[in-house]
Amino acid sequence: MSHFSHFLDHDRGACWADLFTTDGVFECADGNRLCGAAELATLPSMVNERGHGAWRHLITAPIIQRCNTRKEMSVHAYCQVLDMDENSAVAAFYDLDLTLRHAARWRISHALARRVGVSVSANIGAAAMANTASAQRSLQ
Repeated sequence: MSHFSHFLDHDRGACWADLFTTDGVFECADGNRLCGAAELATLPSMVNERGHGAWRHLITAPIIQRCNTRKEMSVHAYCQVLDMDENSAVAAFYDLDLTLRHAARWRISHALARRVGVSVSANIGAAAMANTASAQRSLQ
């Protein structure tokens, strides 16, 4: 779990992709989906660019459970993203669900990140834009 954060935060795409099985998938509940090592390796660079190298992913409160087979387990955890350029402000908060598979070593076969609070902030943002648009119309 620590490697997941460190490789993601320090733009180590090949190392991050190697945490996954060859057919591994990382997806966000918003519909973004990366499949296989080549696509997975691109995510750390995207995170680095978007966060200007200052984002840090903190994975906490992991719940690790065996699945139906001895070679598979699930991990449910929180993933807080801190923006160290913004006085350590929380940039995002995710519920993270991982499925791990054992073949020579444990690797992630599937990761799902669900952002917490998106619908609330999206509604607030939409309302603010609507209010701004109304105010601009009344000025015209």
